[in-house]
Amino acid sequence: MSEDKNPKAYREFIVQRVQYFRNEAKLSARELSQRMGLSPSYISKFEMGELNIPADNLLDVINICGILPEEFFCENFREYPKEKEFLMAFRNLSDENKDLIFKVMESMK
Repeated sequence: MSEDKNPKAYREFIVQRVQYFRNEAKLSARELSQRMGLSPSYISKFEMGELNIPADNLLDVINICGILPEEFFCENFREYPKEKEFLMAFRNLSDENKDLIFKVMESMK
């Protein structure tokens, strides 16, 4: 996401993510709304800017779409699986090897 701190930009970011992950889960807006136990038009109205989505409902969307919150909010979410795998491997390294990885990364800038 850009460095723009405009609340409208953040809202658009969330709308785009909901649409993307909903489509990835092969769910219509209507089906997602119904799985959330809400009116069939809830997600459509949210995506069209007619209403806001409370945090609890956003977490329901994330859960129903089968992703984790960190994936939803990850800046480069399409690279999330690779980044997560890298971080998990990095966490298992000794402190000495972590320092070595940082040095290698610095030399690659």
